[in-house]
Amino acid sequence: MSIKINDVFYVSPEGEDICEYCGKIAELRPYGKNGANICYECGMKDTETTQEMLGKCAVGVKKVVISTGHNNPNEKKSINKEVLLPFGTHTIYITLDDDKIYKLNEDLSREEVQDIPQASRENPIVVMHKAQFDYAKGNKLNKFSDFKMSEEMAKIYNKIGFISDLELVKFLEY
Repeated sequence: MSIKINDVFYVSPEGEDICEYCGKIAELRPYGKNGANICYECGMKDTETTQEMLGKCAVGVKKVVISTGHNNPNEKKSINKEVLLPFGTHTIYITLDDDKIYKLNEDLSREEVQDIPQASRENPIVVMHKAQFDYAKGNKLNKFSDFKMSEEMAKIYNKIGFISDLELVKFLEY
């Protein structure tokens, strides 16, 4: 469940319901026009509205914390990382196991920074913590789990440092 607590917006897996656009039973988000609850596939048909509505969900927050990646077990083609990591609308920061803070660049490289700046409407941010992802890693990297991540998402998480090379190889071979 995604929830706003004080000035932090936590994004995490949602339960399944009926998509207001296509009628499919799937994990939904309120990212359709006027906040309609829609499935991933319908969100991908209008990425501009999806990103706009995601931004509205996070208005007034100082941090957005994504506890796990998007779960789309039926995805066979390449995932658009712009929707998964909203570089077009937010500055993204990550923390790893080394107690340092990094700004994540669009090419998935990272730059060490001293602090996470104060978020604002003019400077929205997303903060992702490896330690928080580690709690979900057992399910996210289990090919038999309902919460497994796609191979493309696993590659992205490997590039940003959340999944080791060995974990990625095991996940892709399994």
